[in-house]
Amino acid sequence: MAEYKQLLDFLNVSFGVAIDTFMRMGLNIPLIQNEMAESFYGDGVAGLMKDVGLVIEGSDVKSITESFATKIKEVGLCQRANILEVDDSKIVLDLGECVLGPVTKVLRGTDLNMIPPCPMFAILYGAIIKKTGKTGFMETCKWIPEENTSIFTFKLEE
Repeated sequence: MAEYKQLLDFLNVSFGVAIDTFMRMGLNIPLIQNEMAESFYGDGVAGLMKDVGLVIEGSDVKSITESFATKIKEVGLCQRANILEVDDSKIVLDLGECVLGPVTKVLRGTDLNMIPPCPMFAILYGAIIKKTGKTGFMETCKWIPEENTSIFTFKLEE
């Protein structure tokens, strides 16, 4: 049976290949991010989300974000998920020690300002779309390599 590290490495490779393929097909990162958000709550995948313990609760942006931060740590996808700011128009979130950290570094390369597609944030954004109907966009993603963390600033329509 495969070891956890092998499975984690394969997850990183698979995600990297998928994103690289989408980008070579001409899809831009905001489009990829938005489609991932929608897909996490589509038919079929929603059941898989339940199986892995990622049913995000809440009815407003704040409670949804709080549920996400708790769940993402509980299932071990990120060791750190700190809400720095949240209201109906903006979310600032510190996601660190992510299982997809290795592929994120590869996708980002030397461009510290590049905002890579993030399935963890897509889980949150998908829940917000589904539960509130709000849409938005990733304003910034500040990567702090020495802390293995990303600070996401996400703007929502008002």
